[in-house]
Amino acid sequence: MNRYCKELNKTWLNALLVVVMTTLVAVMYVWKFAEGSMIYGNLAKYYPFVAMAIMVIILFLGNNLTAKHIRRLKSENLDIKLKVYKKEYGKRLKYFSAISLVAVVSMIVFANMFYVIFASLSFLLVATSRVYEVKVKYELNLSEEEIKKIDKLKL
Repeated sequence: MNRYCKELNKTWLNALLVVVMTTLVAVMYVWKFAEGSMIYGNLAKYYPFVAMAIMVIILFLGNNLTAKHIRRLKSENLDIKLKVYKKEYGKRLKYFSAISLVAVVSMIVFANMFYVIFASLSFLLVATSRVYEVKVKYELNLSEEEIKKIDKLKL
């Protein structure tokens, strides 16, 4: 089980680094080089609301869809549980990282540091999504026998 969690946490660390690095690059660009918004007019007036709505939709889609798929796994075979859980966990991290992507693009296009708040939200979502043995055991409803079998499986 420990090996399986380490493998999932490599994915987690990659997602965390992507969020941090893209946000830092965008912040440095806006802070040092940006001279003003690249978009004016009605689009500039309504875009912040659209961007926030997109980020909220991504958050709920990412969390709810992956949680629904994981809940369906409780009665499946152990191999299937672990493979699908890994896939859904990766999807969840991608959705949470997409929030940062929208924030970074908005930050660069509008030269506004306000969007750092949403990039920080994305960072917190990814940071708190780290996998622990207890979490996997609970989400997949694993028995003690299944936990012992995990180390013997090739994943």
